[in-house]
Amino acid sequence: MRAIKRWLDVDDYKPLAFSENLDIVYYAMPVDTSDLVHNAARHGYVRLTMKCNSPYAYSRNTSTHSFDISSGMKIIELHNKGDVAIYPTVEILKIGNGDVKIENLSDYTEPFIFSNLKDREIVKVNGVKEIIESSLYGNERYDDFNDNYIRLDYGKNRLKVTGKCKLRFTFRFKYR
Repeated sequence: MRAIKRWLDVDDYKPLAFSENLDIVYYAMPVDTSDLVHNAARHGYVRLTMKCNSPYAYSRNTSTHSFDISSGMKIIELHNKGDVAIYPTVEILKIGNGDVKIENLSDYTEPFIFSNLKDREIVKVNGVKEIIESSLYGNERYDDFNDNYIRLDYGKNRLKVTGKCKLRFTFRFKYR
């Protein structure tokens, strides 16, 4: 039991899942004191109170396959199986020089637009942390982005992609 108490002695939120559904993860840490209850015969339990970092539970990280938009325009569908809107990470491999535009036809928000991308440049846009990384320029691509991160509402999201590229999305569903 003491090993369990040491294991739970953390200073930051850590993933916590229960055996009933290991695909649902909470980010939690113990608060207050823990009670060690046992019968001195190696049987017992630990009673504790946990605090979560948000009102949501999350799925494990999900990555899509690579969408090939080498034709210059394609409509793709992504399904948000969670309960609330999420902001995915988008990885773009540009084919030829030019722009990439992604419009969510399901929620009518402003489009996601990246300008002046170079051939074979890989740009990774984290929609949660709002961080942009480029394989050519480090983090200096903010001037070429319109600051409209992709939002995926609950259910089916139809995305119209304009511009020759390959795309991959990574996200976690959020549950109430």
